Amino acid sequence: MKLLHLMLLFDSFLGIFCFIDPFSLSIGLGIAGALWMIKGNEKNNARSNVVYRKIENVVTKACQMIGYCEGCEDSWIPFNIQDLEADFKKQVFGQHIAVDEVQKTLKYHLQKKQNPDKALVLSFHGPPGVGKSMISKLVIKNMFYRGGKTNYAHFYRGSIDFPIKNEVFKYQEKLKREIIEKAEQCNRAVFVFDEVDKMPAQVLDALWQFVDKYAVYNNVDYRNIIIIFLSNLGSQNIMSKSIELWQDGKLREDYKLEDFEGIIRTAVFNASGGLQKK
Repeated sequence: MKLLHLMLLFDSFLGIFCFIDPFSLSIGLGIAGALWMIKGNEKNNARSNVVYRKIENVVTKACQMIGYCEGCEDSWIPFNIQDLEADFKKQVFGQHIAVDEVQKTLKYHLQKKQNPDKALVLSFHGPPGVGKSMISKLVIKNMFYRGGKTNYAHFYRGSIDFPIKNEVFKYQEKLKREIIEKAEQCNRAVFVFDEVDKMPAQVLDALWQFVDKYAVYNNVDYRNIIIIFLSNLGSQNIMSKSIELWQDGKLREDYKLEDFEGIIRTAVFNASGGLQKK
């Protein structure tokens, strides 16, 4: 699987810093109560969890049909590339490589008339404060009708969700289960993994089955999901390469992805963290 690695440059040397009717409501509350009882009283029972998920999906679809709940149709996921470009210009500075590549890649992935071959994986690298989180938030804001309040954007943080190194298998199983559940609700969901450098190695291996070409399992098509990695890995390599290019007389606005992609790939896959290859 090929990752699109996007570095966020930071170089102090260069000086750039980077409505429901009562009847429907009654039915909804009744089913919600049943769901709560199933989930709460037998949450450790695998069979009851399966029943819970099936009922939950039925309730969600019914809710969407009457226009009360967020849906997974185009009207709920319009993706406005023009507004995204405008937001980037107003809120992201000195990151022309990341901005250009994100816009180009998202436009290709989201505006194709046919489904893409596989899920989109973006990997943002650089030290804290250079715009990694901002770019991912702006992508979600302009992708979903509800913006940052969407139910279809899911966030994980390495130090909080995957803190213990010797529980990799447990984390992998949990991650697989949650990806399946969220994709069943909407197969155009976005998953953001922050602090990838603080995750135990191999945790993210759980994702690869969902990002293979033509990944369709149990009638769920995963090719339209988007996975975003945020990491400090490769920061020093980025800064060193930036200085080298500057010393060679190259202007910052002339830097290209190709100038950094190789060194970042090497740094990311060899350093300890969620993307480490063993």
